[in-house]
Amino acid sequence: MVLPLHTLEKRFSSGLGKVLIGVLIGSIISGGVSAVSGAVSTKAVTVCADKRTQILRLNSSGPAGAIGPAGASGPAGASGPAGAIGPAGSSFVEQSVCGSNGTTLCEVGVQGPGGGVIFFVDSAGAYADFDYLEAAPTDASSGIAWSATVSVCGADGVSDCKINYLEAKAEALKSSAIGAGAVASERIKFQMDRGSALASAYAAGVAGTYVTPTAQDWYLPSYEELSLMYANLKVPALLSFAPNTYWSSSELAGIPALGRAMYFLDGSPSGNTKASSCNVRAIRSF
Repeated sequence: MVLPLHTLEKRFSSGLGKVLIGVLIGSIISGGVSAVSGAVSTKAVTVCADKRTQILRLNSSGPAGAIGPAGASGPAGASGPAGAIGPAGSSFVEQSVCGSNGTTLCEVGVQGPGGGVIFFVDSAGAYADFDYLEAAPTDASSGIAWSATVSVCGADGVSDCKINYLEAKAEALKSSAIGAGAVASERIKFQMDRGSALASAYAAGVAGTYVTPTAQDWYLPSYEELSLMYANLKVPALLSFAPNTYWSSSELAGIPALGRAMYFLDGSPSGNTKASSCNVRAIRSF
């Protein structure tokens, strides 16, 4: 009968000091006793096992036996679950640069540092490029076309901008969101400049040349920015607007000849041909 491997640690005294017995390999055959030898350092020992009583006896005499190889390592345990990712920190920075004295906390309805009125505060830190949106105190135009008459638009880059997208439909879909007004305005001006159009001939150009005594970084708002301006300033009568249609810098997805606008008498959305004459109220961000 073959018994499994056992590990026995035993200390005993001799002229050479204490010896630690390591791995001992043995077998007990049927009806008798088997001797097992092991060696650590320079001292040999013999261990005898009685099958009936299971008593081990240690004998320090006898030849040294070779120590068997170490057993194979067990498999590594499974990795624990990854820890939860914490929430991102807000990018919003509260500023007290508003009011007529330039030291008032910036809030909706308060005069902005550009001389206009604050209409959006990004207190949630959703927009990395700005914390506040400010509407200009007056209209930049009481009637101007969305596009000048130039043939540098469309997917081919040589089509009339008044009846085609600036570039392609995919770009038009990106132009309406909050925070998109500045980029959309730059795209419009880039295309108009390619066609050598005067800034005074189209809405984004007029908005871009608008200035106040303390700011000159104004631009045409996106449609969602225009909607916020209506809801947060026009409705509560915090800033005056004409009862007319105002342009946004957004194109109407699906109909390339139309620009997105809003009727400020009641806030109804409008899709006007890019040759139509509408009002312009510029905005700026900071």
